[in-house]
Amino acid sequence: MRVGLLDKRVALQSPGGSRDAVGERTTTWTTVATVWAQIEPLSAKEQIAAAQARGSLTHRILIRYSTTVAAVTHAWRVVYDSRIFTVDGPARNLHEDNRYLELLCTEGLAEE
Repeated sequence: MRVGLLDKRVALQSPGGSRDAVGERTTTWTTVATVWAQIEPLSAKEQIAAAQARGSLTHRILIRYSTTVAAVTHAWRVVYDSRIFTVDGPARNLHEDNRYLELLCTEGLAEE
């Protein structure tokens, strides 16, 4: 992959939070890393193949590998400008060579 394709600056955020006085969960987001990424919409065929039983995946986000971002899980989110992408699974180490990670994401914020 050409590094020049990583042309979007995104924030990787992990959830945190607490419970308020009545016991409702309040989620706060912490930016763990700000990295360059490629955001690529998936076609309908790729959505079905990538999602297996779920057809709601909308984007593939590629980022450079680092041990910090390799910890991304389905609980995290990716923020690009005013757009929010919910991560649908663990990061996939492309080619298993610790160079790039692939995140399959759904655009939009999941409300709790």
